[in-house]
Amino acid sequence: MSQTKVIVSFNLGRKLVKWQLPVVGLLFGFLTLIAFLIAPWWLSPYLVKPVQFKHQIQHAISQTQLESERIEALRNNIHAQVAIVASRIGTLQAKSSQLDLLSEQLAQVANVDQQEFIVATVSDAQELPLDSAGGPLTEDSTLSTEELVELLVKLDHVVANYDDKQRQLELLSVLIQQSDVADASWLSGRPVRSGALSSGFGVRKDPITGRRASHWGVDFAGRTGDDVLVTAAGVVTWAGYHSGYGNMVEVSHGGGYTTRYGHNDKLSVSVGNVVTKGDVIASMGSTGRSTGPHVHYEVLKNGRQVNPSPFIFRK
Repeated sequence: MSQTKVIVSFNLGRKLVKWQLPVVGLLFGFLTLIAFLIAPWWLSPYLVKPVQFKHQIQHAISQTQLESERIEALRNNIHAQVAIVASRIGTLQAKSSQLDLLSEQLAQVANVDQQEFIVATVSDAQELPLDSAGGPLTEDSTLSTEELVELLVKLDHVVANYDDKQRQLELLSVLIQQSDVADASWLSGRPVRSGALSSGFGVRKDPITGRRASHWGVDFAGRTGDDVLVTAAGVVTWAGYHSGYGNMVEVSHGGGYTTRYGHNDKLSVSVGNVVTKGDVIASMGSTGRSTGPHVHYEVLKNGRQVNPSPFIFRK
């Protein structure tokens, strides 16, 4: 069987070279070349897919890491709130112990049943959703964030009630331990150990403007740093700067009576403190509208200033 051949000749220098190639072989070589040229284009979809898949995997890993970070942040936030709740409960436990001790002292002095004091002071805690007011919350608590916030609000309310009850009990303690209860809240005496009465109550010549003006208290002159004394037992209702008065202390004595002590240099008490007659509540100064170191002393009855002189000189 004859085979068709293709003769290819070309000059190589001075020599004529001839090749005889079978048609089948030539066709096979041509097809091989075509296949080699189109292979990248034909295989490209199959080659790109693994690359795309790799990008998808990397994106999924990135999203997983972000979600893990969000979960960790939420977990830390919940643990922080649980720690706050535990701290508040610890504060409540401490205040409860203080009230128990104070009620025991009052029971001994007043010869009353201690349980009456305890029931009266802890009744507000019954609304808490806890088996025990002092029970700690652990990290595996199933409370939601909203429940934790609500619990914090309730705890703050109960702690505030405990503070109020404690101040009331302390005031009762002060009054009970006096030989005469009326004497403890009896306004009398001067708000200083020594010092001259430098300005009286009523209309006077204003020391700053020089014009006639009303003076709603009395002034005792002294030296900066002299003790300022409270003139009756009571509860501090103001301790801070007050326009015109400078650093001022205000004490409520019950029965509608209140006293004020103005122009102090430094204050020795805070709002809510229980004081008894003769306690040092501040040091004399010249803060606010003042021309020199003194204490401005006022007595108020039902919110209105009255002349302090009768209270200063009465026994």
